[in-house]
Amino acid sequence: MISVLIANAVCSYLQPSIYDSIIKIKHLPYLPDISHSSSMYHSLTAEQFMTTPAAFIARDSTYGELQELISGMSHVRAFPLVENKSM
Repeated sequence: MISVLIANAVCSYLQPSIYDSIIKIKHLPYLPDISHSSSMYHSLTAEQFMTTPAAFIARDSTYGELQELISGMSHVRAFPLVENKSM
């Protein structure tokens, strides 16, 4: 049992797993490892890097409002969906 654990540790240290290799070959999205040097990002909040005023789509938005929002913010690729406009 110990020899299997040691062999697995050595193998994973020397080369990536088959699953990691497939992800890289197919250019699939993945979460990269967070390096220790970027630990300052752990204390960031959404407020510190979000755009203001926040653009959102409400359930009761009209088609005209959606069209105006999307054309006015062409650089934004996704919008949060909220229950009503008062949020």
